Order: sequence, then C-alpha cells, then structure tokens
Amino acid sequence: MGGWPVIDGPYKLLLESVRKLHQESPERREIGRYAQYYESLQDWPERAEVGKLTCPRLNYIDVSDGDDTDFIGRFRRNKKTIEALGWETVEVNSGDGHFGGVMPDIACPVIRTFLDKHYTRTKEETSIEGKGR
Repeated sequence: MGGWPVIDGPYKLLLESVRKLHQESPERREIGRYAQYYESLQDWPERAEVGKLTCPRLNYIDVSDGDDTDFIGRFRRNKKTIEALGWETVEVNSGDGHFGGVMPDIACPVIRTFLDKHYTRTKEETSIEGKGR
C-alpha cells in the first residue's frame, strides 16, 4: 500500500474534509462517494483487520507527506507495529509529498523490488510453453 499508513489512518479528518468539499461543491457526486467511504471506516477495527492479512505486504510513504493528514508521522509512529504485523515498510523521497510518492518513477521501483522479492517466477514457470500453463 502506498501513500497511506496502514495503521492510524486519518479517517475522521478525511471525512470532515470531504464533507466540507461536498457542501462547497454538491454537484460533484464523486465527493459524496468519498464521504460515504470515510463514514464507513469510522468504526472499522483497523488494527484487528490489518493484522489478519497474511500475504506479502508493503507499506510505503513519501518522507514529505506531512500536511494536515501527517501520513509520514503516522507511519513513523506505527512503523514497529506495522512491521510486527508482517508488513515491509519503505520511505521514499520524491520531494513532492503525497502525490509525488505515488508517481510511477518513485512508486514503480519500490513496488517492483517488493514483487521481485516475493513473486519472481522463472521464465519457464510463466511461459506459455512452460509449466505455468
């Protein structure tokens, strides 16, 4: 997961923000959908549910992602817990904050390294003519 701390997500803050945006721009229906999404997360047992995941997991955040949501602060405060739950953690530095951290030139190498580590198969296993058919 990139650009979002898997523990201590700012669900209440983001709900307040999207509600305000929706009041200012009621014609933008997509904002209403975001409000519904964040409403549904208000009582979500985040730590318990995140702890149930058993597949390989990655959480990365941009070091300059520290605006009102303070994603990097939340990530750093919970890094030991995240790692204890089996997640790999990475900090990236795009220089452009939240949106910079998910840009392909920043995100793809992080994700590729993670996928190669956990999901690399041999050419024979993945070819049509090989065993992976």
